[in-house]
Order: sequence, then C-alpha cells, then structure tokens
Amino acid sequence: MDPQRWQRAQVTRRVAWDQGLFTLTLDGVRDVQAGQFTLLAREESSHRSGVVQRAYSIASAPGEGLEFFVVEVDGRH
Repeated sequence: MDPQRWQRAQVTRRVAWDQGLFTLTLDGVRDVQAGQFTLLAREESSHRSGVVQRAYSIASAPGEGLEFFVVEVDGRH
C-alpha cells in the first residue's frame, strides 16, 4: 500500500457483540477525532486492486484506543 495515502495499524482487539456485529480496536493510527470517517483497508491479493477498503466512522472517544463498530452486510464487512 502507498505510504503517502495509508497509515499502517495493528488490530489489537476484536470483540464480537452479535452475529455480524463486532468492534475492532486499532493501534498505530494518529491524528483522528471521534465521529470522523476514515477508510480502513487490508491487502487482499485476490481483489483486482490488491486492496479491499471500506469507510467507517470512528466510535472511540479522544485519547482512547481507536475503535470501529463493524456490521456485516450480505456476509461482507
């Protein structure tokens, strides 16, 4: 992934709340605020572009670990 466009982050926690609903907590991302939207992406060699990305809203409060609620729709995140 292009380092000019993307920041690398590590998933530090995944909590399943219900089938198809989970929280991801990331470490390594800077300069964000609650309520902002951001793109989360992962490298995926089977995808035509090599990267799968989706927009998410930041759910965590400032100063806490960066947290996103993820809802699966039609088996996709």
